Amino acid sequence: MTRKFKNMIKILTVCATCFLVIMVVVVFAQQIKIKNLARKETQLSDELSSLENQKVSLEKGINERESDAYIEKEARERLKLIGDNEVIYIYE
Repeated sequence: MTRKFKNMIKILTVCATCFLVIMVVVVFAQQIKIKNLARKETQLSDELSSLENQKVSLEKGINERESDAYIEKEARERLKLIGDNEVIYIYE
């Protein structure tokens, strides 16, 4: 083999080695990103579940507050209103 050919093989070997090292680094970096995204997905999924539970609870509260029984109760307790044909007796 000629000296020029040996130098060419060395250069190709160095380039191939550099390429492989870069590829390994890229693969590891991608794995770290994938793990971080999976962790973020789990966190967001938990948050979504919590928000959905909160939404159900709030909707239940809205429905309860829209009922005639609740409105009447609040009118009696907060506003001291009375119904038709009712009399309030005050004892002192």
